[in-house]
Amino acid sequence: MELGATEAEYRAQRLENLRQLETLGYSAYGKAFERTGTLASVRAEFAEGKTVRIAGRMMSRRDMGKSVFADLRDGSDRFQIYVKKDALSESAFKAFGLLDFGDFIGIEGELFTTRARGNRV
Repeated sequence: MELGATEAEYRAQRLENLRQLETLGYSAYGKAFERTGTLASVRAEFAEGKTVRIAGRMMSRRDMGKSVFADLRDGSDRFQIYVKKDALSESAFKAFGLLDFGDFIGIEGELFTTRARGNRV
């Protein structure tokens, strides 16, 4: 969405993203997602390479072409997630690009740490 977009334009874009997600076969309102735990508990029990299922609101996204970094918050903590195009199906990667800030998402992945940002999944 462009800077300076009106509220009506923002709403129209969100509705278009929703329509495209449904076209790709994703439910607009999701379903129950069983988590490993809260982000705070996952951080407290952090182990490199451990597979976890986490959920929260996407608060930011930084597209880097074939990879995306995003911040996820659940009220207990914040995690940075890393999404790699070649690790997902084409439709799943496209669907991730259609998500809006504030959307609730659930993901599964392996924990790892980088020097720049700390814990990631």
